[in-house]
Amino acid sequence: MWTGWLELWKFHWAALLFGCVLDWILGDPYSFPHPVRLMGSMIAGLERGLRGRLKGRERLAGFLLVLVMCLSWGLLPWLALEGVRYFTMPGLWFIPLALETVICYEMLAAKSLQRESMKVCRSLGAGGQGRGPGRMCL
Repeated sequence: MWTGWLELWKFHWAALLFGCVLDWILGDPYSFPHPVRLMGSMIAGLERGLRGRLKGRERLAGFLLVLVMCLSWGLLPWLALEGVRYFTMPGLWFIPLALETVICYEMLAAKSLQRESMKVCRSLGAGGQGRGPGRMCL
């Protein structure tokens, strides 16, 4: 499918650029499930299970937790992209590009981070120091 490294990098840069544009336009909708929420749920469940099975061996439990999280969240996007690339016909290059664009869009979240941090900043600026940390926890 790829003719060389330059074309491959152009493809990835295009996906990153399109992901940035999507984030700039859309941000992260509140109703859309974000991968970070899923990661948090996965960490909580794994931690609870590992602590129960590995009592007194917290370092091993922590190591296994980090290993499972890094492998699963590193391999999942890679496997999805490689699977789409493998099963996509050569003329349909836009399908892997679209998937990689969505993955980049989900990873960025810059617009939403800016919007939420400005809520905290305005709250603190209005003299509501007690409300600031509460806003960050939402």
